[in-house]
Amino acid sequence: MPRWIAVGMQKGGVGKTTLTTNLAASLAGSLGLRVLVMDLDGQRNATAGLLGSATNGPTIESVLRETVPLSNAVTSTRFAARAILDVVPGTRGLISWEPDIRDWNTAALRFREVLRGGILGLGYDVVLIDTPPAGGIWLQTALTVADGYIVVAQCERYSAEGVQLIQETARRIREDAGLNPDLSMDGFVVNALKTRRANPHAFLDAYRAAFGDAFLDPPIPDLSGISDAATTGVPVEFGARWSKEARVFREIANRLNERLALGGVSTGEPAGEVVRDGGAGGSDEPKGGGDSGEA
Repeated sequence: MPRWIAVGMQKGGVGKTTLTTNLAASLAGSLGLRVLVMDLDGQRNATAGLLGSATNGPTIESVLRETVPLSNAVTSTRFAARAILDVVPGTRGLISWEPDIRDWNTAALRFREVLRGGILGLGYDVVLIDTPPAGGIWLQTALTVADGYIVVAQCERYSAEGVQLIQETARRIREDAGLNPDLSMDGFVVNALKTRRANPHAFLDAYRAAFGDAFLDPPIPDLSGISDAATTGVPVEFGARWSKEARVFREIANRLNERLALGGVSTGEPAGEVVRDGGAGGSDEPKGGGDSGEA
């Protein structure tokens, strides 16, 4: 059975989708895991980041609302020949559908049955669920469906407040509503670390103390190559595989693999160049001084 992991944070702009797409690429490309990304964010940024702006065919809404088989909605990214990284595309229709869903608890349990049942036999090792920044039905559904969740935060006050909110949401789902009693925190990741910002290490120390072995090192530096990857639609694992950015995500993937015993095996080598039609790939050879930005 695959490990279902929701990636969330009840604050926008922290890099939740950036982590989802690049972590998925590292788990598939570097560790050889079979990875499915499920886009439950109505903004559908994970879909655009992995499949491009225009997608055709069934979406996550088709599966949940129109009873389309989940297998029919799975779309392959085809970034590298030996990396299995697929996507169930998101849709903005989730935003307009949300007000019509009255009983969130019943709906979340029904969605859990549909999604977890629909993936049986598809052979994935990990399912990463990208979630919206608001604490609505789709975040609740993701946390009800998932075995665990990863929190993405930055080293600033408002982000720290968002961490408290998603922890409270997870607690309510686990304890008050009883929707997912076994829900656990699978990881805590710090994104866009600016070493020149005032007191970033005070936040890092506080996060490490609060989350212990769930804290997944290293913090992700604020590097231009990561935002460039979002623009080109190719995760750094495949588009800039010799860069500092790619190495950081591979290290986080390794920590998560070790923590959860996902079964991935690190070869110590990147997955290879982009093979998807129209994809933009990096050079196939390492370049001297290829690191960019500051750690």
